[in-house]
Order: sequence, then structure tokens, then C-alpha cells
Amino acid sequence: MLSSKFIFTFLLLFYQKVISCIQKPSFCVNCKYILPEIGRNAFNHIQYSKCLLYPIRKRDNYYLVTGKDNHSTSNDMQSLIDLTVDYDYCINVRKDEKKCGTKGIYYENEN
Repeated sequence: MLSSKFIFTFLLLFYQKVISCIQKPSFCVNCKYILPEIGRNAFNHIQYSKCLLYPIRKRDNYYLVTGKDNHSTSNDMQSLIDLTVDYDYCINVRKDEKKCGTKGIYYENEN
């Protein structure tokens, strides 16, 4: 016969699983860290939104225009100017469990 402790544990785990499936997911569109894409039509601009929590630093490389490589390793002012900041797309952040992930662990309501 099954012990009552085993049955209780099983029911508790089952209940937690059911509740986690019922809970409404955290949507990026309601998060305070969303940066909507500007310049696209209103219907699909949300799918190109970016997350302010995950900046991406890029260097502008005008090599094909000027013939000079701007990827210098020095800490001079021009190197700092050449850095541009962009943000990762929300879809990438939500797919990556090391970032916000499918559960939206860093989600904060915009209100």
C-alpha cells in the first residue's frame, strides 16, 4: 500500500505543475524594458522590438569606405566614438534561458 506521505508529495507536485501551466506568461509587450522598433507599420512593429536589458556593443567598420580599419585596440577617444550600442531582439532574449528565457524571469510590468 502506498504511504500517505508519498501520495501527498505526488499530489503537491501535480498541483504545482497544473498551476504553472495555468499561469499567464509574461509578455514582452507589457514589460518596462521593451524598446519598440520605430519606422515599421503599426501591425508588425512589436515583433522587431528590442530589450533594454541586453545591450550589444558594436564597432563601426568603415573599412570598405575609407580604407582604414577602425578596430584599434587603443583606448583613444576615436575608439570610443566608433562604438555603437544596439540592443538584442526580444525574441532572442526570450529564447535564451541564460537571459530572460521562456519564463520571463527579468520581466517587470511597465506600470
